[in-house]
Amino acid sequence: MKTPQGFERPAPALLEWAPRIQGPRLVVIGGLSGTGKTTQALLLASLLGKAPGAMVLRSDIVRKRLSGVEPTVRLGAEGYTQQMTARVYNAITGVAERTLRSGQAVVIDAVAARAEERAGFEAAAARAGAPFLGIWLSAPLKLRLRRVTARRGDASDADASVVQAQETFDIGPLTWRVLDAAQAPEYVHGEILADLLASQA
Repeated sequence: MKTPQGFERPAPALLEWAPRIQGPRLVVIGGLSGTGKTTQALLLASLLGKAPGAMVLRSDIVRKRLSGVEPTVRLGAEGYTQQMTARVYNAITGVAERTLRSGQAVVIDAVAARAEERAGFEAAAARAGAPFLGIWLSAPLKLRLRRVTARRGDASDADASVVQAQETFDIGPLTWRVLDAAQAPEYVHGEILADLLASQA
């Protein structure tokens, strides 16, 4: 469910028994298109921070907002230039840092394929004095293609050609936790939650 600002509200937690994890913290769910980032971000957000849950910043939604269009309007190449992508990530980082400083948790849903993009998110958490957890979702090409082509009415403009093109990306060194997103969503959710609970111990 989308807010007027173009951000998204958290969905109900899949694991009903999970305790709320209090305090400001930044969790970033990264990964190529079709790995299930948005599903995991929305499931997780309801368990973090103050009720009703963490702010979710989805790069697809922010890109559409900065382009002045509704979330489901497809953008052309002009919406995916390096300059526009830099604007998107700068906007997300700025809102995330301000939100963390206000005492609320943040979940970012973005591909974050570049090492500098990932480092920028980590730096924002550090400046705000908030704990950080980076999750990288990985899934086979065939599964990602199937998921992306099945989408309807979604904010993401990724299609089969985008998924294929992402195979050539140089992701660089990954320091984040890598999870197998070919597993069932509840399994992936449980793995992320376990990491967060372990950091609380």
